[in-house]
Amino acid sequence: MLRRILTAILLLTFSFCCRAQYTEAVGQEASLIQQKITSSAERMESLICSFEQIKTIPELSQEVRSSGHLRYQKPDRLTLEYDNGYKLESESSMILPFINGSGFSNSEMFSYRFIVGKGHIILTATPISRKMSRIFSMLTLHFNTRDYTVDKIEFTQNGDITTIIITDKKINGSSL
Repeated sequence: MLRRILTAILLLTFSFCCRAQYTEAVGQEASLIQQKITSSAERMESLICSFEQIKTIPELSQEVRSSGHLRYQKPDRLTLEYDNGYKLESESSMILPFINGSGFSNSEMFSYRFIVGKGHIILTATPISRKMSRIFSMLTLHFNTRDYTVDKIEFTQNGDITTIIITDKKINGSSL
């Protein structure tokens, strides 16, 4: 019980401290950010990067970590190759639209919120369609402002939280 209270106090303190460092982009500023992310994605023909995936399962108080390589080839080929040999190939994924630039065409399925911090933008996509809300309750993408590509992906699915941290990006064959 005491542990939960201390955790809540720490989280509240942290959120108040960090809140001053972030602002919400609305109106024209949000539209400009959306255009920059879309433009960056449209210029991307291919992406190869490393990733670390952390799945937190609160009910079991467990964290599962895995890593591997992500490969994207325009227009819609996404492959995750895990270090343990597991391979997932997909032509449809909830993150694919934000890699290939079509992510903001789903305004009937998601509501979007942009939070701007120093050097990065946090995009929160909340499902508004029943179909998508059955799959996950929130998708958060962290874009850097250097090239407007994703550095971190977080999504909540049935109470479980999955975080994917992207590193060592090579876009169109060039290292960043």
